[in-house]
Amino acid sequence: MLTRLAFLVIATALAAACGEATGLGPLNGRYTVTGVRSTGDTLFSGTLDLTQTFAGVRGSADLRWYPSGTRTGPLEGRVAGDSVSLNLEPGNRVDVWFFLNGALTPDGFTGTWNIGNAYYAPGTVTAHRS
Repeated sequence: MLTRLAFLVIATALAAACGEATGLGPLNGRYTVTGVRSTGDTLFSGTLDLTQTFAGVRGSADLRWYPSGTRTGPLEGRVAGDSVSLNLEPGNRVDVWFFLNGALTPDGFTGTWNIGNAYYAPGTVTAHRS
């Protein structure tokens, strides 16, 4: 009897340990995103519609650039552990890129943005589930 009880306790502990310890769920749904320059100015804000699959992340972005302009279109990316990387310019354009890289949080992710072929100074990005 003690052996069964010990087995049950160990199995329950292992099942709890194998669960998502961070409490972070998949990146599914709409996220409000804001990109800020190192100077403190907002460079872009808007929404990301994301669907996380086994193979990666797909979705679309609808962003407003400051002081003017918009950027809408598809995106793709990946999640590895607690890290996320999104490419807002997917395709074969070698000289143009727009990446959001960060760490998952309970309601989205935080990190940095990297825009190629234009210099906007480095900055941070936050995305929160809407």
